[in-house]
Amino acid sequence: MVDLVDILAVEPGFGGQKFNPVSEQKIKDLRQWREEQQSKNGIDVQILVDGGINAKTIRRVVQAGADICVVGTAIFQHRDGFSAALKELMDSRNIGQE
Repeated sequence: MVDLVDILAVEPGFGGQKFNPVSEQKIKDLRQWREEQQSKNGIDVQILVDGGINAKTIRRVVQAGADICVVGTAIFQHRDGFSAALKELMDSRNIGQE
């Protein structure tokens, strides 16, 4: 049984890479499959997105269907520190959501 699918949104290798927008469609496709499987078979998997997540990309991936976002560089290299980085990410994630 699969509980989680990890969509890698950058090329494997090193941190700090730019988010690959092709990943956004993969997230949407997986979300659609999950919704179909939930209603038919009760199957539920979480969608994790890893790579290129920052205040500009987090909203897009959450809206596409991501349940979990792995964030590294956007936190560890934020000019104002961890707390400011996390607040910025959380604020960006929630824009336009009810």
